[in-house]
Amino acid sequence: MVISRAELGSTDFLRLDSYTRRKKNLHRLERIIDRAESEADSVSKLNSVSFMVGGLVKAQESMDKFTGAQEAVPQVQVNIGYDPLDQFRNVIQKEANTPPVIDIEMDEEE
Repeated sequence: MVISRAELGSTDFLRLDSYTRRKKNLHRLERIIDRAESEADSVSKLNSVSFMVGGLVKAQESMDKFTGAQEAVPQVQVNIGYDPLDQFRNVIQKEANTPPVIDIEMDEEE
């Protein structure tokens, strides 16, 4: 009882417990949807499956909100206007315009 009360008083434990429960429910809902879709033999049953998929999406969004994934900033940004050939041309043009560096070694005896 003491351990149970300590766990109930710990917000970290409650968050962890809530996370695992939500994960289990998401997996259970995915299994139900897979099974219902394979056994649907009419349009109305498929309509029920699509309703379940909507529920799954809502549950996943709720999980993302719970874990903070919804506010996460992408680490990689895609530059749509990026042209690798243009970049390659610029690099070659810079190298062509740079004067060559000639390394002259002097002999110490002279």
